[in-house]
Amino acid sequence: MAMQMRAVARSAQGVRSISSSASRAATPITEPWPGIPELKPFDMLEPPTTRITTLPNGLRVASEEKYGQAGCVALMLDAGCMYEPADKRGIGHMLDTLVFSGSERFPADQIVPLIQKHGLSALSLTSRDVMMSRVDAFRGSIPTAVAMLADNLLQPTLAAEDLARARATIGFQDEDFRADPSQVISEVLHEAAYGAHTPLGTSQFATLENVQGITEDDLRDYLRRMVRPERAVLAGAGVDHDELVAIAEAEFGHLGPAAPGEEPYPAPDQTYKGGIVSRSVPLAEGQPGPLMSHMSVAFPTIGWKDKRVIAMCVMDTLLGGGSSFSAGGPGKGMYTRLYREVLNRHGWVDQMNAFSITGDNQGLFGLYGATTPDYAGSLCHLILEQQMMLLDRKADATELDRARNQLRSTVLMNLESRAILCEDIGRQVLTLGERMDVDELCDRISAVSSQDLQDVAQSILSQKPSIALLNGVADDRLYDDIADAFARKTGGMST
Repeated sequence: MAMQMRAVARSAQGVRSISSSASRAATPITEPWPGIPELKPFDMLEPPTTRITTLPNGLRVASEEKYGQAGCVALMLDAGCMYEPADKRGIGHMLDTLVFSGSERFPADQIVPLIQKHGLSALSLTSRDVMMSRVDAFRGSIPTAVAMLADNLLQPTLAAEDLARARATIGFQDEDFRADPSQVISEVLHEAAYGAHTPLGTSQFATLENVQGITEDDLRDYLRRMVRPERAVLAGAGVDHDELVAIAEAEFGHLGPAAPGEEPYPAPDQTYKGGIVSRSVPLAEGQPGPLMSHMSVAFPTIGWKDKRVIAMCVMDTLLGGGSSFSAGGPGKGMYTRLYREVLNRHGWVDQMNAFSITGDNQGLFGLYGATTPDYAGSLCHLILEQQMMLLDRKADATELDRARNQLRSTVLMNLESRAILCEDIGRQVLTLGERMDVDELCDRISAVSSQDLQDVAQSILSQKPSIALLNGVADDRLYDDIADAFARKTGGMST
């Protein structure tokens, strides 16, 4: 009984404490909640548009309002890993693991509490052509988010223990990378397309061996050269543009011209070569079998600056594809051409899909497939057959409408994400100097015709191919036979 009385007393005391606290903090429903913007009906809000402002030092600020309580900011830099010096490959990947590890204003031991306090989510990613650092935050914490972006790129701590941890992390990531053939074959394909040890042919993923010799001075030198205002776009989604401009001026406005000897690294050679590279990738320890053969056949394409890129995207969507297993059940792209005519007809094909890798002025378009080694030759035949069919067979009205509708819906659904919208704004402004209105983009997708698809296929497939093989048999004549077959078909380049 005594225990029950003490429990009741504690409960009553808790209720009084909660009631007292609630009464002190209560806000009458007739008054606006502190810190929350005034709610307005949708028809009273300005339609969201992308606004762009260029600071005196050349840094561009681009943003679009979302009218929500969370925002996203990203610093996009024309500083991808293709700019890395040949003897310092892996700097970009190493910076990815270090960029939020501490700075002068935000010491390492304060980063996690800061993220928790302000509801932040931080990400850094370096591709071949772009370095991106992005932070998601509550709307009121956008100044802190931008300050953290700026400080971690302009004044990083780069302590010895952080560098050691980054090297260890890259070692673990390299093990995971080597166990994933879908990632390995993409890097092997770039080597086939641009040549080994070239800026675009070298893997964008570092190895432990690469980064062992990279020092703090190497990292700081790269940041000083490449984090330049004229090479940068500060993008925002769900933020007030004028406020973002003011924050950008405070955080980046002091950056001036590069000092002598610290000029940005020059634009790298992006010459397409074409060729074939074959690798053997055994199953990792503990990885379930069976061993699979993987093959990609790709061709050089137009970059983002070419208007035909939209037709290429429609062609990519029309081909579609996927794997023999769909976790989502019917409807996940199963009406695309590769599903209908390859995966549904040939049970030995484990995967086949179209892909496009697009940069500013160049890219790759092709087909990727996977099967067991005894069907590797048949897989090669199927890939070539489907690519040549782009030249022989015009898409009918149903197939074309389905591809255009799917591409439009994919674009619109993706842009509902603040993070994707922010990245899209930054990437377009960095590459094109402007951002295409989404209505105009959808109109251009709708305007793509069957003839447009054949024309872009003709321009792509008339070039020299690039072939990547994993666990496949590449005889001496394979590349020449494939290249000659496409040359005869298109009247284009052979070996």
